Amino acid sequence: MRCVEKGAWPTGNDGNPVSLQPYQLAAPHLKERIGRYCSFCERFVPVSLAVEHKRPKNPHEALAFDWFNFLLACTNCNSCKGMNELPDGHSCWPDVDDTFSSFEYLESGRIRVKPDLAERDAHAASALLVVLGLDKTPEMMSNADHRWDDRLEVWRQAEQSRQDLTHSDTPALRASILKTAVNKGGFSIWMAAFARDAAMQSALINAFPGTVLRGPSALAD
Repeated sequence: MRCVEKGAWPTGNDGNPVSLQPYQLAAPHLKERIGRYCSFCERFVPVSLAVEHKRPKNPHEALAFDWFNFLLACTNCNSCKGMNELPDGHSCWPDVDDTFSSFEYLESGRIRVKPDLAERDAHAASALLVVLGLDKTPEMMSNADHRWDDRLEVWRQAEQSRQDLTHSDTPALRASILKTAVNKGGFSIWMAAFARDAAMQSALINAFPGTVLRGPSALAD
């Protein structure tokens, strides 16, 4: 799950923090800083990308218009999360935690918690998958939830791109692959597919707006 840096509370031309009431006013600032991607399933979402409250407005009314409580979510992730939240004392959020090092993305379409995580971190990561419904297998998903199928499609494109690069490693092809990745989303899948290509991983990090690495470096040697 891509780690992102949202930056400080947005300010206006006068240098003062802007009002984010209603909270939908945060959307253009978030999209500009971290791209039009779901912060959780990582899909590129050109329309209907919602401002998601990490801690729900009810009962956390004081956080309803708080920049630091916002991320972006697609319809599926937003619907699954609803008013649910992580257990008290647990944190596994893309804008503050090392979510990139917390999950494995498998070619089967499954997302799972990395087995070497500390127990507390593993519990938080697992809870996040459950809250978002990202732990669901295809038979558990509604007909309106295409997140699994979309991951498989990104895997197909990423693997084909990796194979193409082995036959013709040119700057033009690398640029084309980056363009495809940015337009499709699925940052973590592209990073997994190019796990042995540090140059491409670095390029992917730079190409996806607001992407950062936290904790141990995930780049190949």
